[in-house]
Parts: sequence; structure tokens; C-alpha cells
Amino acid sequence: FYGTQEGAEIGYNPHKPGRPSHAFHTYLVANLRLEMDAVVTPGNESSSASLRPGLIEVLEKLSPNQQPTLIRDDCGFGNEPFILALEERSQAYLLKLRKSPALQKLFARHFSSAD
Repeated sequence: FYGTQEGAEIGYNPHKPGRPSHAFHTYLVANLRLEMDAVVTPGNESSSASLRPGLIEVLEKLSPNQQPTLIRDDCGFGNEPFILALEERSQAYLLKLRKSPALQKLFARHFSSAD
């Protein structure tokens, strides 16, 4: 039955709210459509904090000539622990950020002082 699988937990599940589920995390090479790894976690582990250890593990398995030029992530990954993990590895990254009022103020200060 749905939601009774081993390891299923109540988490973000827009199609069946309130029911236990799993979260699927995939690590892809975008232009090649090559999947480097996939991890299944309980449904309550769908945030970037749950994904970060797996990404670092994937990166550590790669030899220096296999390392990606750039890590590209969505707005949920623009948080300090995720960014620090990439910067500790000297890994280039491109993150999409939410246009929050605090971020708008930060950019306004930065770009107005650069003139």
C-alpha cells in the first residue's frame, strides 16, 4: 500500500498531502543528461540540507579531470552551509536565489556603491 514502504515519512508531497512518502535526489550532468547518482530518502528529507552530503560524496569520488566545471542549483540551495561546502572544495557554482527583500537591499547597496 502507498505510504507503508520501509523508510517512508510524512514530508512535502503535493499530490498526497499528509501521507508518508520518499524523496528522490538525483545528481545530473545537465547537457549530457547523464545521471551521476540517485539517492532515495524519507519524505521529510527533501531539503538542500539532506542533499548536500550526497553531492559532496559524489564530487569526492571523481578524479580531478572528472570534476565538474560548475555546479548549478536551484533557489533552495542558496544557503550558507551549502555554499560553504562548495567553497571549501574550491568548486565553482551558480545558484538561483529567491528575490527576497533582504537580498534586494543587499544588491542595491552593492551595486550603488560600485558606481
